[in-house]
Amino acid sequence: MADAVPPNDVATASAVAPPRLFSAQTRAMDWASLAALLVCAVLLFARLGNYGLWDDEANTAVFAANVWKFGDTLAWDGDNLLAFREGLELAGLKNRAYPPGQYFFAAPFLGIFGRNAFAARLPFALAALAGFALWAWWLRKANAPWHVRLVTFLLVVGNASLFLYSRQARYYGLGWALSLALVYLYVHRHESRRYRVLLTVGSVALIAVHYLSYGATMICLGADYLLFELWKKNDTWKQRFSFLGSQALGAAVIVGTFFPFGRKVTPYVPASWWADKLKLFEWNLRDLNACEFMWTPVLGLALVAFAATKLKSWWVLRAALALVIYAFMASILSVQPVGWATVSDIRYMAAAIPLCIGLTVLTLTAVPQVPKLLSVALAAGLAFSTWPYSWFQTVMKAPTAIPARSTPVAFAKELIEPQRSSYREASEWLEANVPAGAKVFAQPDYAVFPLMFHVPRLHYMWLMRQDQKADPAYSKLPDYVFKYLDVPDVLVAFGPDVGAIRGLVGQLAARGVQFEPEVRLGVVGPDRTRPELFWRSFSTDPINNPDFEGTFIFRRVGVRR
Repeated sequence: MADAVPPNDVATASAVAPPRLFSAQTRAMDWASLAALLVCAVLLFARLGNYGLWDDEANTAVFAANVWKFGDTLAWDGDNLLAFREGLELAGLKNRAYPPGQYFFAAPFLGIFGRNAFAARLPFALAALAGFALWAWWLRKANAPWHVRLVTFLLVVGNASLFLYSRQARYYGLGWALSLALVYLYVHRHESRRYRVLLTVGSVALIAVHYLSYGATMICLGADYLLFELWKKNDTWKQRFSFLGSQALGAAVIVGTFFPFGRKVTPYVPASWWADKLKLFEWNLRDLNACEFMWTPVLGLALVAFAATKLKSWWVLRAALALVIYAFMASILSVQPVGWATVSDIRYMAAAIPLCIGLTVLTLTAVPQVPKLLSVALAAGLAFSTWPYSWFQTVMKAPTAIPARSTPVAFAKELIEPQRSSYREASEWLEANVPAGAKVFAQPDYAVFPLMFHVPRLHYMWLMRQDQKADPAYSKLPDYVFKYLDVPDVLVAFGPDVGAIRGLVGQLAARGVQFEPEVRLGVVGPDRTRPELFWRSFSTDPINNPDFEGTFIFRRVGVRR
């Protein structure tokens, strides 16, 4: 990976032309960098706790709360079992499938600031802010000219996806900040022993945060090292083997404990594993454009810029190659069932957003003959208009259309006037109208986790199969955990799943279990606040069919707080 740096070699540039620490120009650019960081901070923290957590966020937050309470990634807290897809991630009552870093990272914040959306998201937003600070420092250390810094700033603040991912109670912000730090340390490792130690420790930390991000990042750095660094002889064999040994040891301990392999995520079986992976590789590159991580044609323009500089802008080539490798490795390591999808699980590329921005900066500023103001203007166009992205979607006949808008402006407007949150409003209704210990069933199945996080005093039902009751690890759990072994007091339905819930109400009524008339909250559900742009709204979606669109709650007769 390579990031937003001037087109010359970063290490060489910083050594030959160090920043003039006390010059008026340097002070002015330092103040501009601080102002840029302030803008980033506003975009990160404004209304951070406004929306209810969506399903993956709630999964992270509940495990983090349990880590604070029990010291381990326990799924059972004494009242509720966090069992995604019938316990896919569990070994007994502990999460032993997914790396634990994000849970332990968030745990103190939930313990200190309480069980709320702001506390759950705060650590990851802080990690992202640290990433932005490192980015600014790197540009300063490289003595980047004003137009490179301005182009970088425009592309950063104009990348709504970067901020949307960084604001989630999920590993995304921590993952990209760590990945960026590893690239910085890799580039500058020869400058001090401390950098080498931090590179080693940071790499092991990334293993603990997200296996895919680690694998893709390490393959990118390994390929870059073999192609561009090995001949420089900046590393001794002892240093090389020491780093590789530390990674092997870290992986053995972490992956050996939190073992993801051998778990069937879905029943999907591809006709050809390689065909699926190549298709997903294509989708990963294509959907960089769909979610505005980067205008995908920049990959081709980077090669043009490299040729135009008479093969001297090596960082352009290195960044382009790194992005292609990252997308390929993300497709290899992903468990996405390609045959059931039309777009990639683009969240697995989120840690590469700084690389996407860096490659764009390098491409726009590498050719000296391109006027600086033109580079700035082109950056502004890519940052604040969807037209280039929409055009590429049309050319590629991509399945998702991009609306005509300025996405960062739409994001800024949402921060001023947030959309309604069905998860938050449903949780608030349950808190106000349902007694502690009441049993709740929700549809779709993943919607139970936001409710479990926000209203933990209720009991959430039917997360495991009946046959799992015979497993000694689960046999002592109460009946409401297992499907159909107990009767719900409250039913919650988001969107069209209300049809199935109404059917369930009818079945229970036939058995003498009566429910009050359904409550309609008048807000579209489930939430449209996920970070993926092709699944997200920036304002409250209208309810066109009030009988099947919205958020619905059914309360059993006699169950009142």
